[in-house]
Amino acid sequence: MRPSSLKAIAVFFRAWLAIAVLTVAASGGNALATGALSFEGSGYVLDFTVGQQERPVLAGLSFSAPGSSLNLILRPPDLVVVAFDAKAKRLLVRYRNPGDSKLPPDFEFSVHGSEGILTLPNRSVAGRFNWEM
Repeated sequence: MRPSSLKAIAVFFRAWLAIAVLTVAASGGNALATGALSFEGSGYVLDFTVGQQERPVLAGLSFSAPGSSLNLILRPPDLVVVAFDAKAKRLLVRYRNPGDSKLPPDFEFSVHGSEGILTLPNRSVAGRFNWEM
């Protein structure tokens, strides 16, 4: 990925995270904090927004494919969090494309410790997952 693309992604993600923080704050202050978790592997970048309530909750996902300058924001009901345990460092997320060719194909993403695996229809991509919020 080119440095200019990475810079654009970083700027977009920071703006998106700021909006998420403001949304949580405007919702009555039920959340204690907001953070982000990230995965990078073979040019794929997944950034998860996490709300801190009684326990961490995944609020959304920014998805970027190799060679793309777009960050696609994925949310429920298409994005389903099957398992999320920040203490045990376990995560399983499934995404089902609603029939929109502009969005990524169906995928599953799993994390055990710091190892993440993005499973797409025609390939699996391994990479590092960052649990630091």
